Amino acid sequence: MKEIVVDPFTIDEEINIGYQYDHKATKIVFSGLEDNNYYLKLQDTQSYQAFPIPNNEFEITNTYTQKTLITGQIYRKIDNELIAHGKIFKMSLKTSIPQSNKIKEIVPPAFKNEYDRMVDTTNEINKKLISGEFNGENGKDGKDYEHSEEFEKLSKDIEKNALNSANNASSALTNANKAKEYLDSVVNKTNTFNSDYTNKVNSFNEDYNSKVDAFNSNVEDANAALDAKIEKANTDLDKKMADANTSLDTKISEANNTIDTKVTEATEQASKAKQEADRAVLAMDAKLDKNQGAENAGKTMVVDADGNIVPGSALPDNVYTQEEVNALLQDKMDILYSGITITQDININYTLDGDLKINSIMGNTIQEENPTPENPSEIMGVTELNVKTVGKNLFNREYASNLDNWTRVPSGYAVLPIRVPQGVYLTTSGPSMPISAGYYSLFSWHPVEGTKYSYSWLYHNTQGTTYKTFTRQTDNFIYLYVSAPKISAFLEDFKNLQIELGDTATEYQPYMESSVVYNLEKPLFSIGNIADTINLETLTRVNNIYKEDLTALTINSTDNAGNYNHVNTTNRFYNLNKFSITKSSASDRNIYSSILPYIAYVWSRDETGITINAHNQAHVCLPNALLGINENDSSEERKIKLDSYIKSLKGSGNEYIYYALEEPAVEQLEFGLVEMLKQLKTFNPCTNIIVDGDVKPIVNAQYPKDILAVVEALEKKVLNLQEATIKNV
Repeated sequence: MKEIVVDPFTIDEEINIGYQYDHKATKIVFSGLEDNNYYLKLQDTQSYQAFPIPNNEFEITNTYTQKTLITGQIYRKIDNELIAHGKIFKMSLKTSIPQSNKIKEIVPPAFKNEYDRMVDTTNEINKKLISGEFNGENGKDGKDYEHSEEFEKLSKDIEKNALNSANNASSALTNANKAKEYLDSVVNKTNTFNSDYTNKVNSFNEDYNSKVDAFNSNVEDANAALDAKIEKANTDLDKKMADANTSLDTKISEANNTIDTKVTEATEQASKAKQEADRAVLAMDAKLDKNQGAENAGKTMVVDADGNIVPGSALPDNVYTQEEVNALLQDKMDILYSGITITQDININYTLDGDLKINSIMGNTIQEENPTPENPSEIMGVTELNVKTVGKNLFNREYASNLDNWTRVPSGYAVLPIRVPQGVYLTTSGPSMPISAGYYSLFSWHPVEGTKYSYSWLYHNTQGTTYKTFTRQTDNFIYLYVSAPKISAFLEDFKNLQIELGDTATEYQPYMESSVVYNLEKPLFSIGNIADTINLETLTRVNNIYKEDLTALTINSTDNAGNYNHVNTTNRFYNLNKFSITKSSASDRNIYSSILPYIAYVWSRDETGITINAHNQAHVCLPNALLGINENDSSEERKIKLDSYIKSLKGSGNEYIYYALEEPAVEQLEFGLVEMLKQLKTFNPCTNIIVDGDVKPIVNAQYPKDILAVVEALEKKVLNLQEATIKNV
């Protein structure tokens, strides 16, 4: 047996099977296939079939002298669908074609010609027999011709032909009658149509003039309405532009006042420092060594922290340099910043290349489940600031080039998760790739079963490139699938791939990003609309939420305790160490506990919970069964059992409560955080902001806005409105 090894992904030449007189059969071994789930599709001019290839091998047997050219391609079965893998190749055979696990023989031309000759000869003899020209042994001129086998066969053929002729004649008559009936119906329908057509034309002509008059009248009215709408749109646009200019002038004026103040302050400080330096020189001239070394050039003599006179600077550290003043002035004069509150991933249009200025960061509190003493639920705040800004293009090719970021799935694909912000549409664009690149790629919303839950093909080996707009189905991720062995080839071919928000593909832009990841020393919490806040304008952290150890609080007296003893629960109150803020209504949450749900007016309800009352006390209500209380226990015994349970929580992690302070605690910001937040950038023409973390903060920021782009968009919108108005007329 002859063996041929073929790589279906790289093959370019024709496979020549040739004659097989010596080896009787040929085995084709396909290399580079991962498992046994592949099929070989073969096609000649007569058939097209797929054959399983166990062990990735295919045998061809039986040879003939006829040479045949067959087209073949490897397919992989994925979710009961055959998907093409590898290139289309050709096999030159002097053999037969397998079909349904058997051999479909190909008749050589020599055999075919001989068969045709025999058929022609037989037909010629039959023709002569019918015409009476046949002169065989028992033919027309032979003996006893009418009783011969030849004559009997001829009689039967003539009888059969006559019967066929009669049948054909009858059939022809029937068909002729049907044709006449059909033609008659066509004539009737034509006459009816002509009559209806004439009536409708006359009716249209009568109504036409009246409709023309009405149309002319409507056009005049519509033109008047259109002129009014256009005039109003122009007036509104002029007003918006005037308001924008007024707002811009106000901001510039405020910026100039701020800058003038800073410049004046810096100038006065510099002047005072110079006067002080001059005085020091005069006073110390006789006492100091005037040669302090070239390394101290430009410095003055100052008194250090130990009282020694040394070279140094008399200016404070926070004095603005001239370069900083110029930069601040340029920033305020040329760029209009717009405010935004960021609570989740977001896309901002009309941004310029510049800085994302963070004004404040507010805390947030999440408790995933309603807590009970038996099933505590953790109270989680913001523990890290994880903010990333990304330009228009969401495909990070550098990230994709790291193969560790891809995951192999059973279907033979490698999968790359791509984070995308909140948005309705995603549009893909990039280079146009020819077919037969040897791999497949698609977008999906499923991390494993991409071929089943697919947005669209990105590249198909037999169809080429497909760029589409699709709606994101699930979370903030889409998944890129690529044939596992071909990631590097894919990245080289699709080096200009772009994924962007919106329903229209725009000009390619490389991936750009800036990011901040910072672990906070203390979490940021919130209760209702009150939150711990990092203020970047005052460089302070305002702690509005207080964490209290419930086991360290003093339980109140048993006064009026009878009102707090219920059938199923017992409740008492604990005096808080800090003053809590007064809630705006009874339904507003004012406290968190990891073992007790918040319940307003819990003291009047026979159920487990916690709240803060009007006397600055934590009111705790627990089930009697948990406390070991029975109906015969006194109020004092109930209080003792409840307090004993609370004290038993010490060290469990469930002893803490969180509530809002009436007077928040203020502290200075960590220096590292302030510097790090300056790294966040914005990009033109749009910026995607991605916020990560188990608990996401609320970020108040400003971004540089492209006013010209906004005005252009507004003008385009007005133009579209005018066009729509005209069309409606």
